[in-house]
Amino acid sequence: MWVARVISRPLRTALDVAQQVAKGDLTSSIEVESADETGQLMLALRNMNDNLLKIVGRVRHSTDEIATACGEIATGNLDLSARTEEQASSLEETASSMEELTSTVKHNADNARQANQLAATATSVAAKGGDVVSQVVETMNSIHDSSRKIVDIIAVIDGIAFQTNILALNAAVNQAVSQMDAVTQQNAAPAASRRCCKGQPSTSRTSSCGPCPRRSTRRPARAGACGWPRSWPRRSTPRSRASCLD
Repeated sequence: MWVARVISRPLRTALDVAQQVAKGDLTSSIEVESADETGQLMLALRNMNDNLLKIVGRVRHSTDEIATACGEIATGNLDLSARTEEQASSLEETASSMEELTSTVKHNADNARQANQLAATATSVAAKGGDVVSQVVETMNSIHDSSRKIVDIIAVIDGIAFQTNILALNAAVNQAVSQMDAVTQQNAAPAASRRCCKGQPSTSRTSSCGPCPRRSTRRPARAGACGWPRSWPRRSTPRSRASCLD
């Protein structure tokens, strides 16, 4: 009986320690009372319990670090998600700005194309205007030359008209002189007859001198403003001398 108690009691204590360890209770205190096999078994169980406690402590510390790291990762993920959302919003705004920029570039390209067309049209119109101006200049030069020729022709015509007026005036003067001579001769014949009749008796007036001429009752032609009779034939004279013939 004593042997049984001595052997079974340490084994039962060791069994209890093993069961507590198996349940996860590492807080039990294991005492080694002997140096035999049973004591060595209890020492081994105590060392195992201490090592398991250390391992569990390290595992718990690592788990805490992992949990902290996981929390930091979660926080980082939240930050990354927020940044990603911000980047997505920025990308959307950038895409919208790019679309607006593309539309603006297209509009500017259309405006530039229209400006080029208008510039080409303006250049063509300017070239045509230059041609028209050149033609106008040539026409003005021709008109100037023609006007100079017309002035020369008018000068020649004025010279011819002046000479013609002088010739017509000379002819009119010569005709007037001729008519005055004829009138003088006509008036001289009756005067001579009257002088002849005055020196003879009345019975012999009809035989020698012929009948005495009667005094003409016709008035002489009234002279114009320049002294010429109005009955003289008119000639084509310059407008400046027409008053002398009226």
